[in-house]
Amino acid sequence: MTEEIKSCPHCKVDFDGGDIYESLRAHHLYKDKTDEEVREIASNYGWSPETPRRFSRLITVKIQGTRQQYYQCPDCKEDVARIKYRSPFEEPDTIVVQI
Repeated sequence: MTEEIKSCPHCKVDFDGGDIYESLRAHHLYKDKTDEEVREIASNYGWSPETPRRFSRLITVKIQGTRQQYYQCPDCKEDVARIKYRSPFEEPDTIVVQI
C-alpha cells in the first residue's frame, strides 16, 4: 500500500525514507553493529541485497477499537489514503482520500 503512494497529493512532499539498510547503518543505535548484524536487522523489514527495500515517511494511524487505519503526510498532516476492510477473510480495499 505505502509503496504505491510516492508523494503527498496536498503538499507534494516525497515519502521516500531511504534505503532500509543504509538508514539503519547510519542510525546511532546501530553504529557499533557489524555489517552482517545490520543486514540481519534490515532483513526483518524485508530488505535483502537482491531486493533492497526503502522506508516510507508516511504515518500510519490506526483507529482504536476498529480495523480501520489511514495514512497521513508527515509534513502537512493531511490524510493521504484510508484502508477499509470488508471482512477478516478478504484483502483490504484501498480508498484514496480525494480532498
